[in-house]
Order: sequence, then C-alpha cells, then structure tokens
Amino acid sequence: MSSTPNTSLVNHIIVEVVWLDAEACGDSGWTNIEEGMEEAAKRPPLMRTLGYVLYSNEEFISVTDSIGPEECGMINKIPKQMIKELYRYDRPRELE
Repeated sequence: MSSTPNTSLVNHIIVEVVWLDAEACGDSGWTNIEEGMEEAAKRPPLMRTLGYVLYSNEEFISVTDSIGPEECGMINKIPKQMIKELYRYDRPRELE
C-alpha cells in the first residue's frame, strides 16, 4: 500500500438505501404446508443500508461501509428493482 491517499475516494457519495430484501424460508427438510403458507404470505423485510457508493448502473448499486486510500469494507450489491427509497447525504466540511 502506498502512503499517498487516493484523492478520488474523497468524492464518493454517501447514501442510505431502503430496499426490500429477498428472503428464503425453511431449511433443507420438509416444511409443513400450513406453516409454509403462513410464512409465504409475510412481507420480506425492509432493509436500510448506509455507506459509500462504489459503483452504480441501471441494474444495481454497490455500497461499502468503510473506505480507505486503497481498500474498502464489505460491499453490498443491491438490485435497483428492490430499492424503495434512496437518500443522498452531503458531508459537512468539518467535524466539530
């Protein structure tokens, strides 16, 4: 790693993505049909992801929670069809 910071990282947009999660229910065994029907009718969880946008196109957005000069944290790829709301946050110039 170099000691010179990558200034392009300073310009990453911070967003909050509100999205409807895809969900799998049950385990590898058989599921009782009545329990399965009850579970099938439940709405998938509404999730919130906050972080730096690494990439975005027509299909999905990629967001990370931590970013450094040459590395980043875990990346969440969220399909745009699952996004319900998207908020952009402006960074304050200085923290007090």
